[in-house]
Amino acid sequence: MRAVTFVAAESFGLWHNRARAKLCRYFKNHPPPDGQCRSMVDAIVNRLIEGRFYEQFKDQLSMAMRFAPDRMAETAAVASRSDKDYIRRYGAWVRHALDSQTTAPDGG
Repeated sequence: MRAVTFVAAESFGLWHNRARAKLCRYFKNHPPPDGQCRSMVDAIVNRLIEGRFYEQFKDQLSMAMRFAPDRMAETAAVASRSDKDYIRRYGAWVRHALDSQTTAPDGG
């Protein structure tokens, strides 16, 4: 699927990250097969750890948390130890988002 390849690719251009964000919002509710989900999560994990992210990155993180919450919790722990403040902030955001998901009432 070309959309999955685009989300996982390291391309930079006008609107590229906004397009990724839009695709990630779609994939959250319409997930592709497991192997394709894994390749997108791998790319997003690497972007967070290495600090290679731009606007609307939280959409990518949200999708990755839906597909691989345990892996994203581990990644958030690594990011929280970064020497770069902006990576630590996103790591804290992921931790908070994951904690909110697990402690939210289930509607019953």
